[in-house]
Amino acid sequence: MKNKLKSNWKWIVYFSLIFVLVLPIIIPHIGKLASYMILFQDFPYNLTMIFTVLISFTVHELAHALAAYKLGDDTAKSDNRLSLNPFVHFDFLGTVLFLVFGYGWAKPVVVDAKKLKNPKIDIALISISGPVSNFCLAFLAGLMMLIMLHCKIYPPQIIAKFIFEFCIANISIGIFNLIPIAPLDGSKVLMSFFPDRCYNRIQNSKSINTLNSIVFLLLVVLVISGLLYKHIISPMTYHIFDLITF
Repeated sequence: MKNKLKSNWKWIVYFSLIFVLVLPIIIPHIGKLASYMILFQDFPYNLTMIFTVLISFTVHELAHALAAYKLGDDTAKSDNRLSLNPFVHFDFLGTVLFLVFGYGWAKPVVVDAKKLKNPKIDIALISISGPVSNFCLAFLAGLMMLIMLHCKIYPPQIIAKFIFEFCIANISIGIFNLIPIAPLDGSKVLMSFFPDRCYNRIQNSKSINTLNSIVFLLLVVLVISGLLYKHIISPMTYHIFDLITF
């Protein structure tokens, strides 16, 4: 009971911290945020974004599930996550945040490290499979654009815009997930390079987990403020886009 109360107080402190940090950023932009939240204000564009989210998040989580299954963990299969059905990967809050702020998440794939032969390396491989799948989707979209330009095929504007936004969104999702901050995929990839002793110590450290939670909340603030996208994600995204489309 005492531990449960302590855990509740911990989350109250976390949410209070993020509220205090985010409020001054949101207040000047309430009108702008409200306009973003009107889903049908630009119906064709929002429809393409919904399809982008459904496809990108589904493939991302399916890649995690397939990698885990191939490496010996059948938990994802038991949870029916080896599927292209977007609803088995759907997380309502994560999807709404993606549509509003441009960043969100799907339902995480559960991995049982005890079923893996080499947990440290295998978890890193499972983690990186998600972002790699998004970069593959972006590459396919970029290749489609190049083929259409080369063959002088000019689709309707909404289709052309969908392919472009799909490519950009998947590059952004891939980059964002590779940020080495827990619980993002990049943190598990980074951990695989640590010596075993250091790796095990971090895995079992409650203070490190608490620090990770605080750092992640600060990352959320940067996402909501737009600073992360403007100064880091966007420049990297368009640089990779230029490489994909030559």
